[in-house]
Amino acid sequence: MNPRTAALSFLATTLCMALLNPVSFAGSLSIPKKNIFYHNQLLSSPDGLVANDPSTGQETTFVPIAYVMYALKNSLGIQSGWDGTTWNFTLPSASSKLKVPQSVPPLANAQRRIAVNGNAIENVPSVVAVDPSSGKDTTYMPIWYVMQLLQNDLGIPSTWTGTNWYLGEKSSGSWQEYIAKGSMTVQDGQGTQTVTFVRVNPRAPGVSIEPVVAGNRFGSSTSLSSLAQSAQAVAAINGTFFNAGSNQQPQGALLIHGQFQHLWGPTLLMIGKDGSLSMQRVEESVQIQLGNAHAQGATDNQVWSAWGLNTWQGHSDEIDVLTPYYGASTNIPNGTSVVVENGVITGIHSGNTPIPKDGFVVELGSADASLASQVTIGQQAQFQVNVTTLTGNQPVDISNTQAAIGAGPMLVDGGSIVLNPSLEGLNAPSLLDPVTRRSFLGIDSSGDLVMATVRDANMEELAQIARNMHLEEAMNLDGGSSSGLYFDGQYLLSPERNLADALTVSFH
Repeated sequence: MNPRTAALSFLATTLCMALLNPVSFAGSLSIPKKNIFYHNQLLSSPDGLVANDPSTGQETTFVPIAYVMYALKNSLGIQSGWDGTTWNFTLPSASSKLKVPQSVPPLANAQRRIAVNGNAIENVPSVVAVDPSSGKDTTYMPIWYVMQLLQNDLGIPSTWTGTNWYLGEKSSGSWQEYIAKGSMTVQDGQGTQTVTFVRVNPRAPGVSIEPVVAGNRFGSSTSLSSLAQSAQAVAAINGTFFNAGSNQQPQGALLIHGQFQHLWGPTLLMIGKDGSLSMQRVEESVQIQLGNAHAQGATDNQVWSAWGLNTWQGHSDEIDVLTPYYGASTNIPNGTSVVVENGVITGIHSGNTPIPKDGFVVELGSADASLASQVTIGQQAQFQVNVTTLTGNQPVDISNTQAAIGAGPMLVDGGSIVLNPSLEGLNAPSLLDPVTRRSFLGIDSSGDLVMATVRDANMEELAQIARNMHLEEAMNLDGGSSSGLYFDGQYLLSPERNLADALTVSFH
């Protein structure tokens, strides 16, 4: 049986569920986001209802039939209609296993009727509730019964993970199992918007999420597709702010392969080595540790506070850390450079100085040049980035962090809108007010990463969208002409200019 015929037969048989008791929900409903796949293609991401089903006495998940109708129509061409009481499917031919009963009992409370080609098949339990994404009442039915009929009666594989519902063959160990594209209609406070997104399971084996910089060096830009291809990425979204009209320098935090390369968020998405995700409003500072900072009584121990990381501004009293992401050399004619390779000071130079590939340079302005006399060749040296909360100045543990990207403002925290641009120093009307293309990152209730774009929203509307997608945390990225989303070799939204950096998702 080919997939399309199997799907049609599955649908017909699914509609014959013999469930005569109405559904009643004890306690409160939880509404987690669910994903419906067909052969690893993400069809839709409805909000499911999780509650006890009195037919079994067990907790089960209900999904809105409107999303199932949409997914089947747009992927398999299956037509159906809903009049508020009867869900009627028009199929080319009925399954050989489909048995049309001579009569169907009258509808009981909380039941709806299923019909195939106009023939009443069965009354099924249902619940009518508000769909959070659309804000409209919709009818929900259980997944579990569909799965049983799909597997037992038709032999079509069906897998339920608690979050993802896979119809048809589910590839094992392929990236499609963990990285999927989708779109959904979401309320933005004024109307509705179509959100295009890529959802990623960061905990899955083989999945890697990392920022990528054009040419692996600040000060250049390239297309989003080129950034994705340089990382052999399945998916990518435009990254943090950058000086698009001048020197292409980034204006947000970037932590790449476990090491910060640029600072300032002020909202930071952190990806742990174990695939865990977290998002916080933060601020960062850089310290240069000279000598064995952990040896008590060591005479050569010093700690210098740096102005920044790869952000030389040319002030006489400036101290900055420059890594190979800054460039091949310092290109600073009047500075003093302390060169560190493999954690050891190997040179002290004036003027333009090469930056070692396996180290960094501590650049000193003219007023601080005398500090160079306080260090010696062979002395240990390292730099450390300290991260604290933006409010409260509490330490943020980044010891498990493999990658991070900073932008802002933060849109959602704990599932609620927390938009406060002034707190983050991002209150320019040119950033907040225009109704334009927007890109954002989110973490859902499953701990998955959501990379998303919309075409026409201001910042307040974007926060509404992120909240109505039921994201636990969400943050704004660079937007406007920078907004772009790439998936499986194609643009879901093409940026209108080259980019300095991107957040990429690879599978190895």
